[in-house]
Amino acid sequence: MKFSRSTKSGLSDWWWTIDRVQLGAILILIIFGIVLNLAASPPIAERLSGNIIL
Repeated sequence: MKFSRSTKSGLSDWWWTIDRVQLGAILILIIFGIVLNLAASPPIAERLSGNIIL
């Protein structure tokens, strides 16, 4: 994202004050959790119903 420090919008102020490393780590954890959830769903559905639901 390109924001000038002289721009005084709310989004610009937020972008310059946020800890980007921590934001990136949180986004990676969220994506990893979604991938794990999607990977686990078919085996759990098969165990519960006996059929694979796709």
